[in-house]
Amino acid sequence: MTSEARSPKPQARIRRLEERHQRLEQALREAVASEARFRALYMTAPVGMYEIDFDQGCFTAVNNYVLDQLGYSREEFMGLNPTDLLTEASRAHFFRRFEKILAGQEVPTSVEFQLQAKDGRRVWALFDIRYIRKAGRISGATVAVYENDERKKSEIALRNSERRFRMLVETMAEGLAMMNAEGEIVYINQRLADMSGYLSEELIGRNVRDLIDSRVLAPLEGILSGEVQGEGQSYEIVWTDRIGRQIYSILSPQTLYDENERFCGAFAVLTDITKQKKAEHALTNREKELKLKNEHLEEINTALQTLVKIREQDKTEIEETIVSNIHQLADPLLERLKNSGLNERQKSYVSILEANLKEVITPFAKQIVTRYLELSPAEVEVANLVKHGRKTKEIASLLNISSRTVEMHRRNIRQKLGLRNRHVNLRTFLLAR
Repeated sequence: MTSEARSPKPQARIRRLEERHQRLEQALREAVASEARFRALYMTAPVGMYEIDFDQGCFTAVNNYVLDQLGYSREEFMGLNPTDLLTEASRAHFFRRFEKILAGQEVPTSVEFQLQAKDGRRVWALFDIRYIRKAGRISGATVAVYENDERKKSEIALRNSERRFRMLVETMAEGLAMMNAEGEIVYINQRLADMSGYLSEELIGRNVRDLIDSRVLAPLEGILSGEVQGEGQSYEIVWTDRIGRQIYSILSPQTLYDENERFCGAFAVLTDITKQKKAEHALTNREKELKLKNEHLEEINTALQTLVKIREQDKTEIEETIVSNIHQLADPLLERLKNSGLNERQKSYVSILEANLKEVITPFAKQIVTRYLELSPAEVEVANLVKHGRKTKEIASLLNISSRTVEMHRRNIRQKLGLRNRHVNLRTFLLAR
């Protein structure tokens, strides 16, 4: 075989080179078109994207989303140091993460940072970071930035709300306990810990059924099992603390349900009313003591009233006896003395004696009159003499009136005392008064 037959023809080689060159040009055009499409996609993506060169400390690329959100022009943005975008707190967080990476520690590729826009606004964003390594070291990073401001603000607001709620719960004057569906305590506030004498960690995880007396627990079982909602209901309970002291409380329970309306637990507020209860018991005991003392005083008062009544009766009897004795003993003698032929001087003494005796019995006679308010003074005198057993003629003689007048007074007395046409002895009636 000749040398010409062993070698390809020059035209064939040229044709193969041209075909190869055409394929390369086509691949290059396709690569350029693909890069253009990728670049267009990169620049108009609905999320932020940029690249960082850590060695140079600068940005190497950024898309329009980042520029629009932060308000920078492309030239302004590319002239910034990457950490200039971060707020002070986020910058410190970034450097702590980077120190861990340089030390070979694993850190999450997703992280939240707060960015500072050109106009001073601060926005939260979620960063998805992919590090670029050269020769085994980190030389840069590609970053995808997802706007996270509303969610972060909601999260911060929720965290602040939870902090305020926890502060409120921990400083409230009432005790608070939360149980899961099995009745296990999952939280108590400091006030309840103080009331019970236990530390919080000593009660967390324990079942409330093991801590409360069965008699107290009975009306609450429906709430603890979720069968009864318990909203708006309150119970007065007595329980014992760690050292056995009785605690009186108002318990206000409430059941809890998840989004599927399944029972998931309960919470209860306990108001300590021990001081009020002790005050009520002291007041009740004091009322009992006062009642006993009052009953004793009433008994003493009744006894005193009886004594006073007896004393008044004794006094009246003495007064009536004095009046009666004077009428029965002194008056007849005075009458005889006046009719015994006395001289003028002696008659004068007798008149004075008679006047003095009347002066003595006048207060007694007035008291007797008060018992017969409807009688005239003359009728009272007659009634008093009748009561002391004097007959009509004796009364007429003593009062210097006629017997007929005495009989008239007697009839009037009977009529005024309601004895007319009644077979009742006047003297007997008067003695009974």
